[in-house]
Amino acid sequence: MKKQVKPLLASICIISILFTASCSNASKTGSSIYYPDPSIKNLSMDAEFSYMQESLQDLYDDSDLIIVGDVIDEGEIDPQYAYSAVSADVKISEIIKGDKNTGDIITVSEMGERDVEPGIDWSVGDVPLLSKGMKVMLFLTDPQKIGEGENDIAYLVTTVYLGKYFYDNNNNIHSCAEFTNEP
Repeated sequence: MKKQVKPLLASICIISILFTASCSNASKTGSSIYYPDPSIKNLSMDAEFSYMQESLQDLYDDSDLIIVGDVIDEGEIDPQYAYSAVSADVKISEIIKGDKNTGDIITVSEMGERDVEPGIDWSVGDVPLLSKGMKVMLFLTDPQKIGEGENDIAYLVTTVYLGKYFYDNNNNIHSCAEFTNEP
């Protein structure tokens, strides 16, 4: 009986090690994560927060709109309205909280700049910016004016980046904290 236990334990150990290694690689650069693009590097922009949510319930309560959607386009915001800000158009596929409809397209603004150098973005806490093709869950605040037009408004991510989550191609969700060195 003891001779059978050693091969079984050895097999379990090997499987555990392989599983752990594949999971840790997938969370950052492995083929099962397709967003954010690991080839794009992020320079960190410092920010101070007067308030940060301490729980997911606080994040939920402090958000006016919570959606799951696909980023279908990206752009820049005129510095006259927001210093160093970019935008992303998101097509809503699911509404968790708020007064929107599935299929609606909203604009989301976030602080940062795309391609400050080739392949390098600049963002708060080096959290990846929303990019075309991403599937995301976003906790958002009421929209702000970002231009002269009547419809030039954009939602803001709750607490700059805490309300931003990325899906991988297996439909698993990942916090932006997995892609940054910030605490």
